Amino acid sequence: MFELGWKPLHVIGGSTASVETILKPAGLEASKGLVTTQFLKQPGDPAWANDDEVKAYKDFLKTYAPSANPDDYSVLVAYMNVHALELALRKCGDDLTRENLIKQATSLSGDRLPMMLPGVSIGTRPGDYTPFRTLRIATFDGESWSLTGEPLSAD
Repeated sequence: MFELGWKPLHVIGGSTASVETILKPAGLEASKGLVTTQFLKQPGDPAWANDDEVKAYKDFLKTYAPSANPDDYSVLVAYMNVHALELALRKCGDDLTRENLIKQATSLSGDRLPMMLPGVSIGTRPGDYTPFRTLRIATFDGESWSLTGEPLSAD
């Protein structure tokens, strides 16, 4: 599309919006104007270079998984899953039964985990385990993703 000079609205999935692993190889100039939805900070995006949570994420990987690529979306999701499990276990308190863990994990509401974008939280319900009900729309400016507008909620 870029080489043809064709510039339609081009929306890509959030898991394919990594600056380091997708957009740089495709060409940053060619990626200008892309639109996506996001709920997590992207560790390779210059917008988050000085963010404390991104620094902690990268330090964690250097210590516990030095061969892992911090810009790999599956690595980031695994990091988020670990924090979600920790949250559910903390909410269990001293009642570490299967029943209580399921109850806590399916009744999260408005909880925020490290690496979530501003305005994004998780929430689960019995019978509906979808944790992210809020997304942010972002547009790529040729260097970084710029969040636009307020968070969008499915609820």
